[in-house]
Amino acid sequence: MIYRGRAVLRRMVVPMVVATCAAAACTPAPAPHPPTTHPAAAHSPNLSPSADSVILSSAEVRPRAVLRVKGTTQPGVAGSACWMQRPGVEGCFDTSGQERFPVTFLTVPGGTRLSIDGDVQSASARLWIQATDSASHLPTLEPARGLSVAARTISIDADAGTYTLEVDGSWDRGNVPFYFGIRVP
Repeated sequence: MIYRGRAVLRRMVVPMVVATCAAAACTPAPAPHPPTTHPAAAHSPNLSPSADSVILSSAEVRPRAVLRVKGTTQPGVAGSACWMQRPGVEGCFDTSGQERFPVTFLTVPGGTRLSIDGDVQSASARLWIQATDSASHLPTLEPARGLSVAARTISIDADAGTYTLEVDGSWDRGNVPFYFGIRVP
């Protein structure tokens, strides 16, 4: 069969994506443990970032996140999500899952308190330790201890090691997970 033009391709791909979403119910897999959550809507947004902070900012196409510790910054890598770009237009971006395994790491000393800044309405966080599956030898993530969220502050009290810090931001326009590589000395 010969296909001409993008319209035919689009007619083929869209139903396939919709069918995949319908079959998978378009919901992420449940977390192995509940995230530490703090509803930030009751507080006014902190638009001028603190010294050590996670800055979660909305934008027209997709939100952004930046981790800042001791004057050094690292952009967050967004995971799969959908975002209301303007009334009636929702854009979804799918990722491979590799964003959960950062290749760059920011040193975050134990005891660091990160303020949650930006226009995010609420945020939750998880701390993952990177490991290797003994059977497949593939990288995996396991829940780590040493993280809490309260009063728009993420506290990192983890043992020395290499971690993935997941910070999930919620806005009226959508919910987006962000991933950061951190190293606790």
